[in-house]
Amino acid sequence: MASEELLLEVQHERLELTVAVLVAVPGADADDHLLLAWPLEGLAGNLWLQDLYPVEAARLRALDDHDAGTRRRLLLLLCAVCRGCSALGQLGRGHLTQVVLRLGEDNVDWTEEALGERFLQALELLIGSLEQASLPCHFNPSVNLFSSLREEEIDDIGYALYSGLQEPEGLL
Repeated sequence: MASEELLLEVQHERLELTVAVLVAVPGADADDHLLLAWPLEGLAGNLWLQDLYPVEAARLRALDDHDAGTRRRLLLLLCAVCRGCSALGQLGRGHLTQVVLRLGEDNVDWTEEALGERFLQALELLIGSLEQASLPCHFNPSVNLFSSLREEEIDDIGYALYSGLQEPEGLL
């Protein structure tokens, strides 16, 4: 458990600010884990969460170094589509990064011309994951990133994606 000293909370009548401390060891390898002290509600007042963002970003960069950066463009496209469609608002950058990482590991055509095909593959992968109510974290498969979604939310997202797969222009 994290010490209370690692958390700074500032409260005002109309403003609340929580600052969490990120523990990183200088000179550590990129493969080392970063831990984040983050306050949670309920019985566990303070837990350490593993921050995989640096590892995910490094992996996407490494994959994109072999081509024209299509994976990054796909991630940006998926994020824009989800922001523009209220039914897809529950899908955040973290969910979409996992989809792009899973697709990105495949040795398929990642040229700019193939972006449309990769977009449709990403929709199919998301629909399949929603049908299973499971989107495993790329670097820690025991973590289901859909675990916080209710069944109704999963159904709504799945319907919106399925409709988008039938008419992709409607999402754009």
